[in-house]
Amino acid sequence: MNTNKNFLKVEELIELAVEFEQESADYYRDLQKWVEDTDSHALLKTLEKQEIEHRDTLKNFELEDRAYPLLQYGPSFSISLPEIESENPGLRELLDVAIEREIVSRKIYHNTAGQVFGNLAELLEDLAGFEREHEVKLKDMRDYLMGEERS
Repeated sequence: MNTNKNFLKVEELIELAVEFEQESADYYRDLQKWVEDTDSHALLKTLEKQEIEHRDTLKNFELEDRAYPLLQYGPSFSISLPEIESENPGLRELLDVAIEREIVSRKIYHNTAGQVFGNLAELLEDLAGFEREHEVKLKDMRDYLMGEERS
């Protein structure tokens, strides 16, 4: 999904986040087909499961009975997840895109958490933390599978 809006209602952001989490779960499910390493396969399965849990948490989240501000994002801030660009991507590109998707998700959640309050702000900061953990785990996995050492 590619969305370049500068202003969103909180409800719209939650709908987008639900879609992003589902897309991420699907991405990790598809990526499992590319990985033979048992530990890496298990990690991707765990990430898929966690993204589904995040999706369900967002779907079931009840907004507090207060007025939320209209969310504002700068012109250079894109609310869309990176996509695979080549027709025949290799494992490295697939993992790089997965990492970038986590980075973008973390930025969206963190940026939005600063614009809202209460339970929603806490949830978004928690999700940003999970996305950061996913990013680190994916980088470690990529480096391991690609035979590289992290500096």
